[in-house]
Amino acid sequence: MVAKALGASRMINATSVDGVYTADPRTHPDAKRISRMTIDELGEIVYKEHGAAKSSVFDPLGVKIAKENAIDILIVDGRDLGELRNAILGKEIKGTFVDSHRAAPGPRTAPAPARPMR
Repeated sequence: MVAKALGASRMINATSVDGVYTADPRTHPDAKRISRMTIDELGEIVYKEHGAAKSSVFDPLGVKIAKENAIDILIVDGRDLGELRNAILGKEIKGTFVDSHRAAPGPRTAPAPARPMR
């Protein structure tokens, strides 16, 4: 809601994980980190994971606000100060870039080329 109020084009979610995964890496050792995804794809994950006593990488209401206001999301490990610094400065990150400007594609293949940060 703060990003919306400020008219931000992107926001950084500094959290205790280093990005969005295909499954919970604590219970699925074969889970893969997703480097780039659309806001719709993030929405599918957080709505599926949301519920009482469950934690998710991002809040469902936050996804809705980001989508409605075209706010890109960078999900990074907030304990990694170098990664956090890169996200703040608009440099490449190891975490997940969530593009709020693209519709969800068909089956995920190679990530799309990076778009310059604003």
